Amino acid sequence: MTWPATNALRAGLLSLLLLAIVLTAVAQSLVACQQARAKADSIFDHHMQQMAHALRNGVAMPTITALDAELAGSDDFDLVMRVWSAEGARLFHFSAKGELPQRAVLGFSEKRVAKAWYRVYALQTQTQVIQVAQNIAPRRAAPRHAMARTLALRTVAPIVWLAPLLMIIAWWVSERFAAAGGVRKPGR
Repeated sequence: MTWPATNALRAGLLSLLLLAIVLTAVAQSLVACQQARAKADSIFDHHMQQMAHALRNGVAMPTITALDAELAGSDDFDLVMRVWSAEGARLFHFSAKGELPQRAVLGFSEKRVAKAWYRVYALQTQTQVIQVAQNIAPRRAAPRHAMARTLALRTVAPIVWLAPLLMIIAWWVSERFAAAGGVRKPGR
């Protein structure tokens, strides 16, 4: 095989290898972002479940009234909580900004209420139905998105640093192979 042909073959193989590294890094980053979003959602869903289980033991109304007054103007608190008796009478309602439908789907669901999307967890006991919901609109779901972004950055950062390093190593190995006699120039 002549020198130009072997050099072209080496360049083509190196180009394909570098492209494979880039595509793999992009795929890994996308998977990491998806997993980070799922992990953040599971953490916030767990908090909603814990809140519902805490409410099933009863709520001290003076404490909730004080909490309601304290959080009424707050944009940081985005949970909506409602408790109904088994007969459908509303026993408790707390919301900084938001309302939920009375009909509850047990477990997790997503509901659109008054032009807003909520992630809702509903729990039924022998005497009551409890709903805890969080607004998941992009501007209101900032804690979910912020946690997902942080988790994704922690996972993607090594990929961003290691992919170029791997590309340099692949190029260096290719050059060393060519210099060591794997590819000879004419007249040598």
